[in-house]
Amino acid sequence: MAHSTRWSVDMRVYFVRVFFLLMGTMFLLSCVSGPQMEESFVLQGMVYDRAGNPVTDAVIEIEGKQMGVSDFNGRFYIPGMVPGTYTVGVQKEGYLPYEGTVAIRSHTDVLYVGMVSWEDLCRRAERALQEGRWGEAEQAISRALEIKPDEPLVRFLAAVVCAMPARPERRPDRAVELLEDLLSEGYREPAIYLMLADLYEYDFKDLVKAEERLSQYLSLKQDTEAENRLAALRDMLLLSSKPDGQK
Repeated sequence: MAHSTRWSVDMRVYFVRVFFLLMGTMFLLSCVSGPQMEESFVLQGMVYDRAGNPVTDAVIEIEGKQMGVSDFNGRFYIPGMVPGTYTVGVQKEGYLPYEGTVAIRSHTDVLYVGMVSWEDLCRRAERALQEGRWGEAEQAISRALEIKPDEPLVRFLAAVVCAMPARPERRPDRAVELLEDLLSEGYREPAIYLMLADLYEYDFKDLVKAEERLSQYLSLKQDTEAENRLAALRDMLLLSSKPDGQK
């Protein structure tokens, strides 16, 4: 009887040991095969313009949520990142917004974001116009208008594109519309008056308006060639006003 009792005690001890051994094994397996918590890190990056200069105060968004702002050197730091693929957006007043999909692997990754300003687009448009690359000029102006739709310089360049004589598809009527709008808003640049004088005289044969705009141009700028042209315009107007028998 004593032997049986001892055997029962030993079996209970055995089963207890086996139970804890199994539990320990299952715990270890769960640690190996279960989901791992990935360690987060700080993502570093830099925002710069076309010339390589830092862009300050650019707003950095990750998956549509604002996560940081670039500093004086164009750098930014975003904590709490884990490896993955993210939609990154960067915005700054006066620049085309940036959006792209980026794969982030570790803390050693550095995110570089290039941005384009409206000033750079205007310079690009001016160079393209000078070299007769009309499509490129139109594209640059269109993108600049996305940033600053009311900017006078961009609208003036758009008028230049419409009016260029060498352009296959000219739109002098649209050019006049853009330039007259600028005048109605109070802009008084000599180039606006001179360009309107050209359009009225050569495209629309409206000598009265051409004389008016050329006179306004000369009130703002000395130009001997334009003075001679104005004198010729006035002679033509005077001649056209006389009866046929007096011409």
